[in-house]
Amino acid sequence: MVARDSKLTLEEELEKCSPEYLRRYEKLKAFALSELSTRWASGFPEGTDHGPGHVERVLGHLSSLVGRDPISQGVLNCGETFILLASAVLHDAGLVLSRDDHADLSQLLVDSATGRSLLGEHEASVVAPVVGAHSEEDNSGAHSALVGEVLLASDRIDLPKVAAFVRIADKLDIDHRRAPTVVQQAVRIPPESSPYWEFHQRVSGTQAIPEGEMLIVGISFEQEDCGRSVLGSDGMRSFLGFCACRLLVLDRVREAANAALPRKRQYRRTIVDVRLVDSAGRRKTRSLLLDKTSSEASIVRALPELVDDIVAEQMIDLLECIRTRRLRTALEIVKSIECLGPDLSSTDRLRLLYNTACVESLLSEDCAQGGRAHLRHLDHALEHLLAWIGLGLDGAWPRAGMTARHELFRMSLDSDLWSLLSSRRNSIREAVPAELRDALSPDPPKRPRGSSGRGGCVERCTRIEVPTGFSEAGAIRPRHSVVGLNLRSLRREKAIVQEVFQSRVSSPVKVLTHQSSS
Repeated sequence: MVARDSKLTLEEELEKCSPEYLRRYEKLKAFALSELSTRWASGFPEGTDHGPGHVERVLGHLSSLVGRDPISQGVLNCGETFILLASAVLHDAGLVLSRDDHADLSQLLVDSATGRSLLGEHEASVVAPVVGAHSEEDNSGAHSALVGEVLLASDRIDLPKVAAFVRIADKLDIDHRRAPTVVQQAVRIPPESSPYWEFHQRVSGTQAIPEGEMLIVGISFEQEDCGRSVLGSDGMRSFLGFCACRLLVLDRVREAANAALPRKRQYRRTIVDVRLVDSAGRRKTRSLLLDKTSSEASIVRALPELVDDIVAEQMIDLLECIRTRRLRTALEIVKSIECLGPDLSSTDRLRLLYNTACVESLLSEDCAQGGRAHLRHLDHALEHLLAWIGLGLDGAWPRAGMTARHELFRMSLDSDLWSLLSSRRNSIREAVPAELRDALSPDPPKRPRGSSGRGGCVERCTRIEVPTGFSEAGAIRPRHSVVGLNLRSLRREKAIVQEVFQSRVSSPVKVLTHQSSS
């Protein structure tokens, strides 16, 4: 391997254009790395690396972002190169005071007497707003508050451009070096900070490719990440959803920065190369394209092995627990799925709400009538069923290929909901729009005998003979006419449907009839 100078590309550029700027920068960098960056943890003890290693990596990303020969290519001038490097080494200086508002604190420190003595009066006034605009909490709004250009010696400094480069370089430093596992094990990290460490540990590396106008992120998920939930700043969610949020922070910064960057150094997309191990131990790879249309949900749906497939398996277990009346186990499964929170698909949220209402309704049957536990389970059942109705009416039913009328009719005949439908029928009816209330069965389902999903049922798509031809079992309603076989006379006769039982498990429809008098 050929040995190369330890200076980074931008530092080489600065040396070529202004040895004086380089001398001042190296003095500033030495002070920042030894006196500021080594003390960052005093204001952010639970945080991932914001020390000298972070600063050096940000400098490396800056060199990649601006590309080769940025001055001769017209990407930067000499003054901008100095301001860019100085801003990079000072952008987290405020952490010595506090994590909260650390970007503003960094700006105040740079604009203080210490900052002016290190940088020079005019240079400090230019660097200060750049470091103040680097944090994601600014949501790129701070960029618009920067003065477009300022004159420094003979160079015009494009502040929004310099700030944009610093911000992308800072957000590119998300790989495993930010959060060494050995450090996490040695330091007590609070639960709400652990997901940030573990996200960084999953990222193998990042890269800016100016020629391809793209940023690249490599990330790996292990088998233990399948169906895993974590505590984020907004509550419980899937680990994949948490990681998706962090990846989108980088992509949103990339997108916002393009407005300030020169055309030849704009980055049009972020590519995420994913390696994962599914719940069966199979290794898979996937490549995701992030752009302005991407969302946390789209990333989660693109990697079903980590959330959707696990939820599907849990839903099957939940239905089996309902069928066999293992209701306490069913509640444990419900809680496990609920921990995935906002990362459930709308269809899975529908199923979870409905199945939870069934579990709570069935639990109320096992309690003393009118007792505190009985009423509590009924309240919980009603809460979940009303949420199911609201979500369905808000568009989740058609997105899942369902109709409001069919779902409401099915619900009103579900014997798993017998206790709820018998005692809170008016509350449920009031939650249904007037134009859909005729879809509800006029009578509650019969009280179930034995376990739900009992035998004697047929699949919903089973064809049943009716006087006019054939109809699917799922379309049969009470008081409809069907054609049956009289087992005594062995003659086909018309019968009137008395009741229809429906369930979410296999063999879902049961039709009870009596012989027609006509």
